[in-house]
Amino acid sequence: MNQIRRELARVCREYLFTEKILICPDYASGHSLLERLALDGGTWLNLHVATVDGLALETAELSMLEQGLSLLPDASGLFLIENIFRSLRLDLEYFNTLEPRPGIIGALDRAVGELRLAGINSDRLGTVPLPNQRKQRDLVKLLKAYEEVLARDHLVDMADVYRLAMEAVRNRAEDTRLFLVPTDIVLPPHQGAFLEQLAGDLVVFLRAEPVRKLLPPRSAWLVTDEPPVVPSSNVQRLPWLYDRSTLPAAQHDPDDDSVQIFAAYGEYSEAAEVLRRIRGAGLPLDQVTVTYTSYDYAWHFYRLAVKLDLPITFAEGIPLLLTRPGKALKGILQWIEGDFQACTLGQLFLDGLLKTGEEAPGTIRSADILRKAGVCWGRARYQPCLEKLAAYDEAKAADCGTSRYGQYQTQMAEQVRLFKEYIDRLLRHIPAPGDDAQVSFQDFAQGLAGLADGFAAVSGSLDGAARQTAADHFRVLAGTKELRIPLTEALERLQRELASLRIYARGPESGHLHVTHYRRAFWLGRQHTYIVGLDARRFPGSGTECPVLLDTERSAIAPELPLAAARPGESLWNLVQFMANLDGTVTLSYSLFDTVAVRDSVPAAVLLQTFRLVRDPSADYNAFREAMQPAAGFVPLPGQELDVDEWWLRVFTDTGSVSPQLVRECYPDLARGQDALTIRGMDTLTAYDGKINVPPGRFDPRLNNTLILSPSQIETLAKCPFAYFLSCVLRVEKPADRVCDPTQWLAGKEMGFLMHDIFCTYYRKLSATAPGGQQDATLLMEISDELVGGMLEAVPAPSDVVLEQEKRRIRRSLELFLRAEENYGRDSRPRYFEVPFGMGDEAVQAAGVGLADPVTLTMPDGLLIRVCGRIDRLDETDAGYLCIDYKTGSPRYYREQDYVQRGRQIQHALYAIAAEAVLQAGPDPRAVVPRSGYYFPTEKGEACRVLRPQQDRTIVLRLLELLCTLLRNGTFVVAEDGEACRFCDYTSVCRPDAAIKAIKVKLEAGKTPELSILQEVAGIA
Repeated sequence: MNQIRRELARVCREYLFTEKILICPDYASGHSLLERLALDGGTWLNLHVATVDGLALETAELSMLEQGLSLLPDASGLFLIENIFRSLRLDLEYFNTLEPRPGIIGALDRAVGELRLAGINSDRLGTVPLPNQRKQRDLVKLLKAYEEVLARDHLVDMADVYRLAMEAVRNRAEDTRLFLVPTDIVLPPHQGAFLEQLAGDLVVFLRAEPVRKLLPPRSAWLVTDEPPVVPSSNVQRLPWLYDRSTLPAAQHDPDDDSVQIFAAYGEYSEAAEVLRRIRGAGLPLDQVTVTYTSYDYAWHFYRLAVKLDLPITFAEGIPLLLTRPGKALKGILQWIEGDFQACTLGQLFLDGLLKTGEEAPGTIRSADILRKAGVCWGRARYQPCLEKLAAYDEAKAADCGTSRYGQYQTQMAEQVRLFKEYIDRLLRHIPAPGDDAQVSFQDFAQGLAGLADGFAAVSGSLDGAARQTAADHFRVLAGTKELRIPLTEALERLQRELASLRIYARGPESGHLHVTHYRRAFWLGRQHTYIVGLDARRFPGSGTECPVLLDTERSAIAPELPLAAARPGESLWNLVQFMANLDGTVTLSYSLFDTVAVRDSVPAAVLLQTFRLVRDPSADYNAFREAMQPAAGFVPLPGQELDVDEWWLRVFTDTGSVSPQLVRECYPDLARGQDALTIRGMDTLTAYDGKINVPPGRFDPRLNNTLILSPSQIETLAKCPFAYFLSCVLRVEKPADRVCDPTQWLAGKEMGFLMHDIFCTYYRKLSATAPGGQQDATLLMEISDELVGGMLEAVPAPSDVVLEQEKRRIRRSLELFLRAEENYGRDSRPRYFEVPFGMGDEAVQAAGVGLADPVTLTMPDGLLIRVCGRIDRLDETDAGYLCIDYKTGSPRYYREQDYVQRGRQIQHALYAIAAEAVLQAGPDPRAVVPRSGYYFPTEKGEACRVLRPQQDRTIVLRLLELLCTLLRNGTFVVAEDGEACRFCDYTSVCRPDAAIKAIKVKLEAGKTPELSILQEVAGIA
């Protein structure tokens, strides 16, 4: 039993029936002290825990009720100061150039609070001679305005509470309660003055073990000097930490390990080492307290608690952002900040952070609806896009009638409408900026409270507590005086408020390790204490002055005002006072390396002082650092592993390798993966390379007449059979989520679709006449403006500036196109546009020419395949027809001397065959297409044409035959050259480097006949 508990037990025995008030820094500490006293065998009767603030509020309560006064909430005080600053800003002389950012508002709020608690009002502040009179006049104005608002709104702050409480004490009968005051408690002057007046002579001091030689803080209410005792262990020598010269002589036990020190490589390693030492010593968790100098360590212990399923209580709670509601609210704020990007909202659904309930589709279906609706971004787009999608599904349902598919479409339409209502409810909680581009912060806070209540998903009691905490906090903010600020500033404030929230703050519990700040651990009384975070960066902290009131100004105003320069000394005194009253064992630690900043860390001076006390009185920092080696790291010593991950890491580090057989036995899935790698490394083709055993007619269009290929699919097969397998067989698609690019409106494919539409619409309106002259340019630009407007409805521009840049680029391309058409028009006349084959009757009717059925090609082996597609343009020339396919990219990879480029540029040849079939079946029975190719009518392509003769079609048919044989054999391997990987959507799936290397090995071995087909394809230029 330490000194405080002995004193408390004595007083409780002597004053058994007297009402006793135990003065504590907080209620949790007081209850912990009483619980520990009970565990030590002590008893108490008629004893109550109280804080000085609580006593002041209790004493002033009646006076506040009689005068109709209410206590100003902490959150409201900050906004009150900000509103005052904004209203006075133009009249200020010193602070008028400062923006009302959170930092300056917080500093002003603290300065006003400290001045008032020190008894300084605006009148008195104006009479103090300060060197900077401009600043002084500003502070007087701010303080006076603050006083006026409190008076007007019948509010009181804690300074008023203490004033009213002291008046009440003077006007009432003498208190009969006995006030118990521990001597290690630190009370600011206003609390000390009130307690002296309230308690009078009815004070009993509970003497703590004093700190010798160190000067106590100015706010320490009482420090007593006790007669020296002879310490029997290192932990009992800690009161003499800074006064070793007066340490009573005692026999030193060289095996005494009641005080230990260690260093660690990083904060996480430091936290893990604490747990290793606890487990290694076999300590009961509820006999251990871990204290820290920075809340950052609580996060590390929480990670370890989750990972190891360890029972831990956190006195300062855990961050609300670690919970599902916290992540949901953070995601919603990021969604708003990113201009309501649909992909951000969709990810919240997929992560299960938003609940949909019975009134809306499930989370996965909701994310799918967002994709299909094509919202992209922009708040105003959600409702019209969802309405359009619902109408589309309803129209499809009407066309299909009562069929199974019709019923499915009806159900889809109903889900879209339900989701539309859900989004409408969600958006109603988010205020839109007004005409002044500002929002009410209070309305936004109220909306966020509603979002927490109605939309944040919850799983378990922790999430439930987080949702309630968030909703309550933002409702408090909503009750403050209205503040209109820009949207970005409101979002920044709300994100900061959200990040500051903590939940599940709990005191010590049976069977649980307790983690807290050392300032809150004075009276916990557990037998084993760890103090982490004792590096010089964190402890004892800096004495950075307040920018609003410098220390010299504070000293001139009132001696009661706290000084920044005194903070490091106060922190040191508090820590040493805490250590001086500990029982059992104490372990101190620090991180010798900052793993975030990637630099060495310096130990706090108190560590060296402790090392000198318990180990080597003459040690310097070099000797201390040497003694701290080896530092605890990510790799534990044998037998100290916390979990299986650390065990594997230690084994690998010790031996440089891990037994493959051991890995296989422990992890069957890894064993199967290792088998796959081994088999893939063989020189024959296997299933792990893309060889699939299927019936011959499953994927071969020659043997399966239900399969119809398009030129783009055939080119994909030629580029990479594995990519074909993923896209055309498995139907794996890259998620169609659009992310707003602030520098670009349309992606490459979208720009290509737009330019195709412009060219097609232009020539259809112009009929068969070659363009030329102003009339044609005017028509082309009108069509461009109309179609650009239509594209804007589907894909919003990130900004007006970017949109204008894109429009100018399109206009320059169209001007280039017109000039090129005048030149090319001497030899050819555009006749048909967007000519379909195999696309159905409606497509033919829309184009005016085409084939409803696919075009059939006869292979050299006599088998048939069917092909479908859409030809961009057919021109008529003296020699026949010219087949043209628009490309909006660069002609860099297209050369006239190539023909089909190993099948990767076979489109022109297939279109030429299809064009002849279309024309011969319709407008021109004798039609021939001697040339076909690609047209690059944009700035990037410089209106270049790459045309290729179509005389030898046996090459095309042979190439198709080879590719179909790959399909028949189920050979879906990765292309060996990797050329297509640069523009492939599937590189994250196939890991091309390893796959290409494996295929090259098999090609060189020559043991796989299927791969010889690929070699023959590669030889066809």
